Amino acid sequence: MNMRTLLTMAVALLMQAVLMPGTVASAKEPLMRFYVGTYTGPSSQGIYFVDLDPETGKLSEPVLAAETKNPSFLALHPTQPYLYAALEIGEFEGQKTGAVEAFKIDPASGKLTALNGQSSTGPGPCYVSVDPSGQSVMVANYGGGSVGVLPVGDDGSLKAPSAHDQHTGSGPNPKRQQRAFAHSIVADPSGKFALSCDLGTDEVIIYKLDAKAGTIARIGEAKLAPGTGPRHIAFHPSGKFVFVNGEMANTVTPLTWDAATGTLTALTPVSTLPADFTTPSTTAEIAVHPNGKFVYCSNRGHDSIAVFAFDSANGTLTPIDHTSTQGQSPRHFALDPTGRYLIAANQKSDSLVSFKIDPKTGKLTPVGSTVKVGQACCVRFVKS
Repeated sequence: MNMRTLLTMAVALLMQAVLMPGTVASAKEPLMRFYVGTYTGPSSQGIYFVDLDPETGKLSEPVLAAETKNPSFLALHPTQPYLYAALEIGEFEGQKTGAVEAFKIDPASGKLTALNGQSSTGPGPCYVSVDPSGQSVMVANYGGGSVGVLPVGDDGSLKAPSAHDQHTGSGPNPKRQQRAFAHSIVADPSGKFALSCDLGTDEVIIYKLDAKAGTIARIGEAKLAPGTGPRHIAFHPSGKFVFVNGEMANTVTPLTWDAATGTLTALTPVSTLPADFTTPSTTAEIAVHPNGKFVYCSNRGHDSIAVFAFDSANGTLTPIDHTSTQGQSPRHFALDPTGRYLIAANQKSDSLVSFKIDPKTGKLTPVGSTVKVGQACCVRFVKS
């Protein structure tokens, strides 16, 4: 065998090793990007983006994606490169109302280009979401105790509001429930209904949703325990259950969801706090693992993520862990689309912290990566 043949064989073996899965030369997993909403001021100028390394859990240094005022809550279009932000501002176009701003995402640079803004239909917008078809953006106005709908244009911009509903009622807490406080609104997986949590009335309000027409019609509600203070809602992957965190009661309430009739039935709530913790605390965000086995809820005061195991056979939640968010007041968090990592946004300590999720137990382990974002209060992953 001559030298040239040996060299050819060596090159072929080297190329085979390079192309073999699992070798050192295997292709690196692409980074996962997420956007961060903030309250603007000395330490923040608007919306930022951060990249997560899926192999290590490490976070990149934040980059300013767009300057805008108080983009406290974000939502991404389900299929197109558009982002929507609820702007907690006192006035919009001369009216005492907040706004929703639309942006186009540059996938290469991560930068956002502002398209336009529209009235949120009420003061104090705190939550924004997009229906599964991408035809309508919905917004909850905490200060106004109302919800609104804004149709999405072909270019991703927002059309003038097409629907508005004013919540009414009160709860037993005279300091926080003297009137309605709409805290969230989200479409169900079918896109035929929308559910809105109202902290002031202890209700989850059910709407019939016509995303194409941009309309909502109230058809019912689920009453939670007095003083619960419903804040956010998360659907189980099966579409048969939803979970609501009680901001005031520090609870998570599972509910069954009948998508055929648009009916919610509350099950037994569980506490998000350890039994021996007595310092004031409030819940903030709730999420379900993609495998449907675990539910997560953040505690502001205890400054932790509560982890629950969920039994879909009987609809029960079992507390299994509390993990420190390594910061103050975790207003929001998000699981990456693969369910491997959780990113906590600690608003009062201006930090984002990365945690590894154990797929078997659901428990969280910090990966040792923390970055600074001023007044961070919302995390939204871009779906690949």
